Amino acid sequence: MKFKNRLIVLSLLSLSLISCENGSANVNTKFNFSLTYNENECDVEVSHINGTYSAGTLITIGINENDDYTYKGLFKDEELVSSDFNYFFVLNEDTELVIKCEKIIHNYDFTIVVNGNGKVNGTSNGTYEEGTKISLTATSDEGSHFDGYYENGILLTSEENYIFNITKNTNIIAKFALNLPKYSFSISSTEGGNVSGTSNGIYDEGTQISLKATALNGYLFSGFYDSNEKLISSNSSYSFNIEHNTVLIAKFRERGNIEYPDDIELIYTIVPGTNGVTKPTYDVVPISEYYSTFDSSLTGEALRTEIRRVTKVKKYYGYSSTSYCLSYIDESLINPGKLYGIYNGASLPYQWDGASSWNKEHVWPQSRFEGLSNRSTVKGDMHNLRASTPSVNSSRGNKPYADNGSAYYYPNLNNNVDFRGDVARIIFYMYAQYEDLDLVENPSGGLEMGKLSDLLEWNKLDPVDDFEIQRNMKVSRYQGNRNAFIDFPYLADQLFI
Repeated sequence: MKFKNRLIVLSLLSLSLISCENGSANVNTKFNFSLTYNENECDVEVSHINGTYSAGTLITIGINENDDYTYKGLFKDEELVSSDFNYFFVLNEDTELVIKCEKIIHNYDFTIVVNGNGKVNGTSNGTYEEGTKISLTATSDEGSHFDGYYENGILLTSEENYIFNITKNTNIIAKFALNLPKYSFSISSTEGGNVSGTSNGIYDEGTQISLKATALNGYLFSGFYDSNEKLISSNSSYSFNIEHNTVLIAKFRERGNIEYPDDIELIYTIVPGTNGVTKPTYDVVPISEYYSTFDSSLTGEALRTEIRRVTKVKKYYGYSSTSYCLSYIDESLINPGKLYGIYNGASLPYQWDGASSWNKEHVWPQSRFEGLSNRSTVKGDMHNLRASTPSVNSSRGNKPYADNGSAYYYPNLNNNVDFRGDVARIIFYMYAQYEDLDLVENPSGGLEMGKLSDLLEWNKLDPVDDFEIQRNMKVSRYQGNRNAFIDFPYLADQLFI
């Protein structure tokens, strides 16, 4: 308090005065003392409470300053005795004193601003005394609704009628919003699992719908499909903002024993071991034999580890040597004796001429596995190399893949051919084969590639074709390993479940 210990100080300063004035006083004489004031308005310190005291008693009175009240003075019989904050006197007669304080009336500015299609009636903008009742009533225009009263971005109330007493400068915004279109949403699931999250109902346009699919024991989640059987997402967690009436089906499938595709006979006219084409090291192993120890029931990271174990590369070729292998591996089935160029389907001469006619495209770009300790070895993995037109290779750069976006690359330069599934299955192979690589939705660089959701969809939209099957078998003759995602495309969904 501003005047803390003031009464003690005053008493010490006036000891000599008390002595002099008490010298002739009759100590047996008694006088009444009373001090009246409003405790809610005046902050007072007094040395003696109301009562009867000996003549000569020193009475000290102090008044503390207050921001909300003005001290008017000390009065006796309506006469001003003192307007000082510090007052003392010697009691030598009956004394009745009154301290008067007056409340300070604060004035505050009030403003109401309307944002949107509507109006507010009631108290108008202006300056008002503290405690004045402010009354507001909001009315929205047709096609809009009242969103609420806000101050400094904080919602005060969403009720149209708002009444309060002003105690500070107050700036309020009344917000109105357009009524949003409403759309129906429904989600169902097939046998083998269930879906949690947003329930069936009617929702405003833009409302976020969030779903989580959970497979039961013995089943796997296949994806969310629309009413036209189109795959919408293969991620078990799926969120979107509703923009139209939406019907989704969460599909599950049994986690059955592995079903092997049929073995086929290799077709080629370019004979390895002749005309500069490297002779293979391995024979093609029957699919059932190759995957005889493979556990196809796993999911997620456990499946990734299992694929890596089963499909581990037995033999790497130096990057420069792979050119003389691709002459056999990438032979076109449509134009035998020519190579099948990725992204545009170009027919390319099969013999390697130092990259004048064709060069080698890293589907998972070299620059996006530079952090691998065995980068120089991985560079020659022929499952990741495809013959390409030099100009096409250059234009692709090292962009990740997606349906659209300037930061991404769309692999179908020729509408007559579809490389989306080819690309997706090679990317899945690289991700499973090399544990430090990462496959994400929004790759930022380094060892990351994507776009995961588009690749998963491409895997379904562009099924495995005969060229991929032939190529997978031919690579296995050199490296001794297969791309499991060409043999079993559905593994991609289990890998990223």
